[in-house]
Amino acid sequence: MKTLIIYFPSNKKIEMLVNLLSSTLKADCVKIEEVVKSKFFNRIKSKLGWGSSIYPLNVNFLDYDNIILVTQTFGKHISPAMYTFIREYSFNNKNLGLWLFSRAFIIQ
Repeated sequence: MKTLIIYFPSNKKIEMLVNLLSSTLKADCVKIEEVVKSKFFNRIKSKLGWGSSIYPLNVNFLDYDNIILVTQTFGKHISPAMYTFIREYSFNNKNLGLWLFSRAFIIQ
């Protein structure tokens, strides 16, 4: 069973943990990238439930059985980039994991 980790790196700690997780699980990684980067507006968009514009991912989801989504939370909301990704892509017949990071602690 192949595993894919899809993450939005809002800071270096998340990237470091994703790399560690990837090497432990022998999983492939794909980074979500925003078209326009703005940390300040991301917090506002997150609270309003808005997404942000992201670049398309060049991944064939049919090659993977397990998908792990990793992102930071802003309060109780996920990042706008991950919100957009979840809205635009389908996860039918996939085992889905979600790993959320807040400033204070890790939510698994």
